Amino acid sequence: LSSTQEQAIITLPAESVEKTDDVAVFQVTGVKLLTGEVNKLFTKTVKITDNVAPVLTSATLASYDAKTKTSVFTLTLSEDMATVASPVDVSDELKLLVDGTAAKLTPATATATNVAGYTTKLNVTISGVAIDTAKAIEFETLSVTSADLKDKAADNVLKGEAKVTVTK
Repeated sequence: LSSTQEQAIITLPAESVEKTDDVAVFQVTGVKLLTGEVNKLFTKTVKITDNVAPVLTSATLASYDAKTKTSVFTLTLSEDMATVASPVDVSDELKLLVDGTAAKLTPATATATNVAGYTTKLNVTISGVAIDTAKAIEFETLSVTSADLKDKAADNVLKGEAKVTVTK
């Protein structure tokens, strides 16, 4: 309740709104007034904003050049992703594991771009890092509060602690 006890303040739980809706129907019933009476049904349309973070669902090794130690991975996410204006540093958002060991990623070695025609896909380029493609390769998302990889609908940052095995 507000300090005047005239307005109820409702905060929706995190990860509860999957899609922004400008005319979501909101209903309240069974609320007791301070007098003890039960309030009438209240119905109103309200705007709600997507608060579900995009999740990494799969990764594929698109190419690897052993000579230049450059690999390109295509990541698939659970939601449409915001447009990345130019290659952005993702070394603080993603961990690359080769046979269970984390590869050393830096802002100069790990970048992401959108995949033309695919709103839920990103290409991640890893430069200058040797990868033994015969071994198991995984991507893991890291928990961060400020990130370059966000969903298109509401700028929710990539959900951390998701791990996928790379398809080769």
